Amino acid sequence: MDSFLIRIYRRSPDEPEEVVGMVENINTGQRRPFNSLAGLCQAISATDPNGKKSPGTVKSKKSRKSRKGG
Repeated sequence: MDSFLIRIYRRSPDEPEEVVGMVENINTGQRRPFNSLAGLCQAISATDPNGKKSPGTVKSKKSRKSRKGG
């Protein structure tokens, strides 16, 4: 089972479908941005359970640090 951390950075009270944020797969560290509720659903369904990068994926800070050796 996948676990996700969802960060919502901005939400307009007048336009509840206008959300901006990031979905992070806790198991793989894979991160995907979104800018609507539909984009949030796509970001969750598009994450690869094996951690392989798919289009629109952002590298996590964890994976960047591990490549630097720290």
